Amino acid sequence: MSSRRSFLRLSALGAIGLLAACRPAPSAPAASGAPPATVAPVVPNQATAAPVTTSAPAAQATPTAATGGTPKRGGQLTILQTNDFVSMDPIYASGPTAAACYDWLVAWRPGADGQYAVQPQLAKAWEASDTKIVFHLRDDVKFH
Repeated sequence: MSSRRSFLRLSALGAIGLLAACRPAPSAPAASGAPPATVAPVVPNQATAAPVTTSAPAAQATPTAATGGTPKRGGQLTILQTNDFVSMDPIYASGPTAAACYDWLVAWRPGADGQYAVQPQLAKAWEASDTKIVFHLRDDVKFH
C-alpha cells in the first residue's frame, strides 16, 4: 500500500514540476533611468465615414487539410530510468520504475487456478532474453 502511495506522491510532484517548467517566463519591463513618457489623449474624429457598399461578395477561405506525412511503423522506444531496476523479470519488478516500464503493456490477472497470469494489453507478444525484453505492440495502437 505504501508503494502505491509513494508512486502517487511522486507522480503528483512530477506533474507539478512539469507544469511549472512549461509555464511561460514572465517578461520583465526594461529598466531605464529616464522617467516614463506621457501619452497625449486621443480625441475621436467628429466626422464619420459613410459605409461603402460592394457588388461582389468577399471570397471565403476554404479550409485545407494539414499534411502530416505517413506514419512510420516499427522502431525502438528506449526508456531511461534514474532508479535502480531490481529485475527485468516483471514478476519480481515492483515500484514506480517497473510501473513506468510495464504498465499498459501487460497486466497481471488471476487465472482460474488462482495463479496470476500475464495478459497482453498494448503488447500482443513479447520476447525475453538475458539483457532485454522486446514487446510487439498491437497494430491498432497510435502514439500522438
